Amino acid sequence: WFLDAQLRSDMTGLERDVITRLEALARHEDDDIRALALASLHYARGTEVQTRRFLAAALDSLGEREARVRARWGLILGYLGDRMRGEGDPLGAVALYRRAREIDPANPRIPVNLGLARADAGNLAAATDAYRESLAMDPVQPLTLVNLGIALAARNDAAGAIAAYRRAIALNPREPLAYFNLAGAFARLTNPDSALANFARAAALDPSLTLANYYASRLYLDRGNPEAALREIEAGLRFDPRQPEARAMRDQLRRQLGR
Repeated sequence: WFLDAQLRSDMTGLERDVITRLEALARHEDDDIRALALASLHYARGTEVQTRRFLAAALDSLGEREARVRARWGLILGYLGDRMRGEGDPLGAVALYRRAREIDPANPRIPVNLGLARADAGNLAAATDAYRESLAMDPVQPLTLVNLGIALAARNDAAGAIAAYRRAIALNPREPLAYFNLAGAFARLTNPDSALANFARAAALDPSLTLANYYASRLYLDRGNPEAALREIEAGLRFDPRQPEARAMRDQLRRQLGR
């Protein structure tokens, strides 16, 4: 509660007695309490030289407890980064994920989240690097490959994006987002047959992914097939009937087909 409600990133005015109390708790025998105290200091005073020296000394003193405390400490900083990203502050989240990576450098989830925050901040090159760093640690991450593909596509690397989506599908043939984004890549390359096949697969695996039906419907319209377009848009609306654009499109197609 104290970490959540009372602390914020890089507090220059944090009271000395609070710092002293946190430093005492950072020597606690309980790994959870110790990690929370260290993470609190890292969060609130992580750019201050004296605090960084204290944190380095604390790491050196952990002995056989080091791996347990590091894992908890990194998890806490990652949670704070997630919260900051959810609040719409991707640059603040980047700073916290980087601190988490300092503490737990072998955790592949940290660079994934770092990449997501960098993408939110518009730095797609750095996001791509972070996803690749994570995949170097653990190559069996279908969703990380999907995120890599999205970043590559945004950088106009269509071939790299398609390769990433196909690697994700090879790892998990039931990952709908891989098919969905692969379909989008083929649509941008004006390959409607491949796009339609992959939109269909995405919708079959996850009926809540109604955008797949919507985009497939648009492709069928472009190809002069309003019957198939209506079938797709109605399939999406059966799952989620509240989409105004899809409903308008369905009504227009019904009028066009005399229904």
